[in-house]
Parts: sequence; structure tokens; C-alpha cells
Amino acid sequence: MPAPPLLALLNAHVTFGGRPTFSDVSVAIARGDRVCLVGRNGGGKSTLPRALAGLAELDGGERFQQPRTRVAYLAQRQQEILTEFQKIVEMQSSAA
Repeated sequence: MPAPPLLALLNAHVTFGGRPTFSDVSVAIARGDRVCLVGRNGGGKSTLPRALAGLAELDGGERFQQPRTRVAYLAQRQQEILTEFQKIVEMQSSAA
């Protein structure tokens, strides 16, 4: 019997600029699984792990994360993440 998934997407759909990045994607990742994404530019290779990590909003479908599972994500462009984090810190500082 296969292990239950730690993370999963079911019939996930993501668009960017009105164009579908991917649609009806279902994937499950269990403990010990190794994942490799290969595809053409603009095919959603960066967006799919972001969706699994809960960092990209799904336009449709479902995301599942096993309770007590911690997800870590290393961005392809780390500066973008740092800029967003800095904005959050600045907003929190100004609200205090």
C-alpha cells in the first residue's frame, strides 16, 4: 500500500495574465518521494512547487497538506521573496 501524501494538489488550475499556466493537475508527494520537473519555459515548473507550498493561489482545484507537515521553499529568484518579506515587516512596523 502506498504511503499517504504529505502534500497534494487535486485538479489544480493556475492562470497567469489570463492564460492558463497549468490546468487539471493532480499530484501527491509522500514521505521519501523525490520529484523532478522538466518542461518548456512558461510551462509552470516554478509555479507548481509554489502552489504545493501554498505560496501561489490556485484558480481552481484543491491543495492538501498533512497536519504537522512543515513545507520549506527556496525561491528561484530569492530577491523577490525577500522584497515581499520586507514589505510585510514594514507594514507590521507601521501598524505598531
